[in-house]
Amino acid sequence: MTAANRPSSMSDTAPPKQKRLVLLVDDSAAQRSLLARLLKRGGYDVIEAANGVEALQLCERLVPDLVLSDWVMPEMTGLQFCAAFRQLSRPNYGYFVLLTSNADAHAITEGLQAGADDFLTKPVAPQELLARLAAGERILRIEEELRASNTQLRLALSQLSETQAAMERDLREARKLQQGLVRERSGRFGQIEISLLLRPAGHIGGDLVGFFPIGDDRLGLYALDVSGHGVTAALLTAQLSVHLSGSSDQNIALRGALGGAARGVRRRWRISSTP
Repeated sequence: MTAANRPSSMSDTAPPKQKRLVLLVDDSAAQRSLLARLLKRGGYDVIEAANGVEALQLCERLVPDLVLSDWVMPEMTGLQFCAAFRQLSRPNYGYFVLLTSNADAHAITEGLQAGADDFLTKPVAPQELLARLAAGERILRIEEELRASNTQLRLALSQLSETQAAMERDLREARKLQQGLVRERSGRFGQIEISLLLRPAGHIGGDLVGFFPIGDDRLGLYALDVSGHGVTAALLTAQLSVHLSGSSDQNIALRGALGGAARGVRRRWRISSTP
């Protein structure tokens, strides 16, 4: 098989592994040196602190992804440091592993209550340490993916909200225009008084009302209800309103009435905005 048609290996296509920063906290310089060499060979960046107070100062300047801390230390125990670490303001989650020679249930309960994610019993086996940290990395990747998804969702919701606000503004303006189609809302014809009200259920709809004088003793009234809802019906209603107002040249009902075609005849038209 030639190099041209040889299948790509996983290392050729897989994205490079993110290099994580590990904070190593132990009052024993020899123990820190041993663990630091092991972690660096495992592909981690390592920073060291001799106690919890020094470690907290480092956390104020740096953001370690994983913390490996001894339990028994002077000035501040690993348990106290873990509790203080959980109170820090961080942009992401930090995975915390406690090193202890006491693996009884009570000690583990205390560690979990303080905020520890995992435990390692001293002396530390190199393969177990790397395996525990790899498990912690999986947790961090899941948290990062969820945070990225939440960011995208918030952005999409923000864009949707802006679009909806623009549509609401447009529909409010369309409602004003549709209300403007009712040119006269009241009128008196002899002893008869007419008052009209147009109030769509939504912003706009396929309804319209109006009146027009035909002669000295005749009055035309109309109420349109275009089949359908929303913008489509409202546009068709606006088109029809042109033919029911203005001069006799434009008003088809008035033209018919003056010509005698509509005298004594009542017709009901059902106009649909849908195909």
